[in-house]
Amino acid sequence: MKKMKNNLENIEPLTGIGLQHYNILLLGVIGAGKSSFYNTVATVFENKVKDIAPTAEELSSVTNEVHAYDILNENGDKINIKLLDIRGYEEERGYEHELDLILDGKIADGYEFPDKSPARDDIIITNTNPTINDQVHLVCLIVDSTKFKIQSDKMVDQIDTIKKLIRRRGLPLVAVATKFDHLCPKISEDADHIYLSPKAKDETSAMSETFGIELRHIFPIVNYINDHEEITPGKNKLVIEALHSMMQITRDHLFHHRGALRDEDNSWSMRVKRLQVCRSNEHRENEIKDLCQEMSDDNTLRVLCYGPVNSGKSSFIDSIMSLLTGKIVSRATGGYSKANSNGTSKTEKFQMYQLKFKSEPGKTNTSNVFFCDMPGIQDKEGVKLEQAKLIVKGHVPNKFKIQNKSIDKDSKHFVKDAGSMCKIHCVCFLFDISNIETLTETFKETCKRFQWWLSNKDIPYVVVVTKGDQTSTAVRDNALQIYENKLIRENKDKLIEYFSFKESKIFPVRNYVHENQTLPEIDALLLDALKEIVSIGYEYLGDNSGDESVVSDSSTDDESSSDQE
Repeated sequence: MKKMKNNLENIEPLTGIGLQHYNILLLGVIGAGKSSFYNTVATVFENKVKDIAPTAEELSSVTNEVHAYDILNENGDKINIKLLDIRGYEEERGYEHELDLILDGKIADGYEFPDKSPARDDIIITNTNPTINDQVHLVCLIVDSTKFKIQSDKMVDQIDTIKKLIRRRGLPLVAVATKFDHLCPKISEDADHIYLSPKAKDETSAMSETFGIELRHIFPIVNYINDHEEITPGKNKLVIEALHSMMQITRDHLFHHRGALRDEDNSWSMRVKRLQVCRSNEHRENEIKDLCQEMSDDNTLRVLCYGPVNSGKSSFIDSIMSLLTGKIVSRATGGYSKANSNGTSKTEKFQMYQLKFKSEPGKTNTSNVFFCDMPGIQDKEGVKLEQAKLIVKGHVPNKFKIQNKSIDKDSKHFVKDAGSMCKIHCVCFLFDISNIETLTETFKETCKRFQWWLSNKDIPYVVVVTKGDQTSTAVRDNALQIYENKLIRENKDKLIEYFSFKESKIFPVRNYVHENQTLPEIDALLLDALKEIVSIGYEYLGDNSGDESVVSDSSTDDESSSDQE
């Protein structure tokens, strides 16, 4: 049940059709429990009894408007599912032309139903240009299990008319059966008993026959009614299973009938399938073996980690070393998990870390790959762009305390004769993907200028986005959910918008920060990023082998000498 709930809380809109959220329309006779169903859903996800939608045991409909309700989680974040509640139908008052317009999204949230059914021309259309986000994607009929068999001919006609309108649009129709706790005292005491009750089974089968809805598309639930009710796992389970099934049906409908792309058709989501998740030590060693052979090349590869303060640069370096050795390493971070409280970087030096790898049990080898750490970029003080360029050119010595210290060609520690093996061959831009909004305009401009300079030098770079686990519990529980999370996707798109990064060069990872052992899912993400870094780094070295002019001090450092756009 926990997994289903997490899936619903983190469900993403299908791509390719402009979808932002899923719309479920609740229909039912007066008193069937439509509004109570929404309140129950809200209760399950917010973990406290909610009474948002008005309810009452009345002969006339309590709901007399179109209400589009959001579902919130315990943190108050919206889930990508909306429940549309409208007035209940009755013998003398159906939906006539109104339902057509609601299904099409032309009658929006807040529409008031008149006492009598209006003529089509008398209905005020509140949304003349509806999009797929206004339209209904699934219709859920709410049925009172204690009364559905007692229906007049007029009521049967109303239901038939409603079903025809829904079927004409090809929309999926399901039913939620309420008030089973009124039928059986044991269900009232324990909602789980609904699966064992012959009465509940018989009534559900009869409902399927009466309304012409497949038995597997009828979901029994028990609503939360009173504020003082205790929240129980049994009631929660019924609601979560019902909503989870509705989402599967809705997504299948949108894929087959609206041209939506499934997750496997989306290039970003698809990338999770290429990851090598090593569940055994043997699998892990074999997967890393070829990469380690490449990292033992005679040529030295240096990779610079560059990004704003608190972007996870030092933790990323430690995590890469943890991946390769199979045990948690804290060399670059020194055991710290965050930047200083005043927003300055804990890293003060430019420092190189030589990667080591575990080639076989009990044996650790040294590679020719160095990951280089530097202080995080700040708007004021800290490392300036020109100093970053000097690091790339090889003029800054290892372990030089560069934070708030200038260095130039006249400085005592300036490395004058920097050969190609002293220079940076690949840059890794790092960003906290959970907090892209905090990037300042000053940093964005500095980063763009550095990008341009690297491109002008033909120095390759990749983008690593960290801290995806801070976006949701789903990503915390399973690192591979990082490709499914809505906020991560949105912030990834913002990075592309800000810096024109290629999506194929953006690698989401989860750093080892509080873990005490390596995990297959986290390793898989780190390995994917490392493979790309090593590949493009050595490709650059191969293309420029023996060329001492690489990353040279030339006029091309003058950004005004070329068009930066």
